[in-house]
Amino acid sequence: MKICIVYNAHPTGCSYYRLEMPNAYLGDNYPEFDYVCVENITTISDEGLRSIDLFLFSRLWVQGTMEQVENVYKALTQFGAKIILDLDDYWVLESGHIMYRMYHEQKLADVIRKHIQLADWVTCTTKHLADRIRPLNANVSILQNEPYEAYQQFIPHPEEEPDKHLVKFGWFGGAQHGEDIELLRDGMERMYFDKELDGKYRIYLGGWNDGNPVYEGYEQVFTAGGRNANYGRIQAADIYSYVGGYNFVNVTLAPLRDTKFNKLKSEL
Repeated sequence: MKICIVYNAHPTGCSYYRLEMPNAYLGDNYPEFDYVCVENITTISDEGLRSIDLFLFSRLWVQGTMEQVENVYKALTQFGAKIILDLDDYWVLESGHIMYRMYHEQKLADVIRKHIQLADWVTCTTKHLADRIRPLNANVSILQNEPYEAYQQFIPHPEEEPDKHLVKFGWFGGAQHGEDIELLRDGMERMYFDKELDGKYRIYLGGWNDGNPVYEGYEQVFTAGGRNANYGRIQAADIYSYVGGYNFVNVTLAPLRDTKFNKLKSEL
C-alpha cells in the first residue's frame, strides 16, 4: 500500500504526533507500507495520483470555499485513492481563543465540517471527540497519542536535572493558553506570599519566547507580578527537542478552563 502523508502545516504538534510519529512506527515495523511525503498536493502529478492508495491529512486538505474542498477531494480520489482525515481537537473555537477571529472570518469551522463529511475515514484522539464527529461521518476511529521511543527526546535524562533539593513545577505550552494560565494567578500569588516556602521550590515557564508579549504576560502570572524570585524560564524549542524540558521539573501544571473546546482536546 502506498500512503501519501500531506504535511500542509509542518512542523507543528499536530503533524508531529498525529502524522509523522505514528507513521514512522508503521514504516519501521511493517514493510508492506510504502510512504511518500509532500507539503503541497498541487505538486503531485496525475501519474503520482494513480500510484497512491491512501492520503493522510491533518484537519483539512484545502483552506478555501466549500466548492474547492469538494473539487480537491474529487481530484485526489479520482483514481481510487481514499482519504483519512485526522483531528486532534474540536473544530469550533470559543471567543477567548487567540485564533477565534481568524476562524470566524474565514468560516473555518464550516470548512472543517465539510472535510469531515467528505473524508473516507476520520481518526481522532478521544471518545468525546469521536462522539462529535460521528453525526457528520460514521467512519471514525480513536487513535490515542502515543510517543514512539525511536524519537530520542522521550527517553528521560534525569542527570540533566539541576537543583535537586528543590521541588520544581513546570508548565509547557503555546501562545493560545492565556485564559487557561489565568487559572494559576491566585495560586501563584499564594506561593509568593508564603515565605516559609521561599527557597524550597522553583516554578518554570516552558516555551519561553523572547519578545513575545503573550509569554511576558504568562511570566507576570508565574512570578506574581515580577516579585517571585523562585522562578525560571525554559526556552522554546522545536518539536523534536522540546520534551527534553521535562527533565528539569518534578511536577507539571496543566490548567484548563472548563469549556467545550478544552473538554474535546487531546489527552495531555
